[in-house]
Amino acid sequence: MATFKKILLALLIVIAAIFLSYANYARASNDQQYSFLCKFNHGTSKKIDEKSTFLISNLNIEDILFKNVDFSLRTGKVVFNGYEGDISLIAWEDENSFVKVHLLEKSDDFNIIFTSIYVDKKSSAQKFPATHSRHVKVNAGNPTLENYVGFCQLI
Repeated sequence: MATFKKILLALLIVIAAIFLSYANYARASNDQQYSFLCKFNHGTSKKIDEKSTFLISNLNIEDILFKNVDFSLRTGKVVFNGYEGDISLIAWEDENSFVKVHLLEKSDDFNIIFTSIYVDKKSSAQKFPATHSRHVKVNAGNPTLENYVGFCQLI
């Protein structure tokens, strides 16, 4: 009886090892990197002046590239106006194949930049609605809040 238990235990270990090897292979084969080219054609910038009032201006942003976005590693790069920086990724997929991709960048001067891309995997379109928000304070200047809406294209 003890030999049977040892054989059964060895068989279970082998099955578990095969299963884990397959799971790692399947996960590795699904690890893809994505790139999004984004254009935000409507935006506002609100800068706090010395009197704590907001000065508002309308803006747009062309061609922000999010590249090498890796859903497994939760990392990627942002490229804009010659600058390249690291981003962190938070993504969530609901039961209807709708993916919310949130990209967070901490710039070299410790400002926070947050972009959300709303991807409908069932859609044949490769252009998805997006929002972009910057919370910026540069050197001795006043804080600036910028919010944009636009589209990102999967490239």
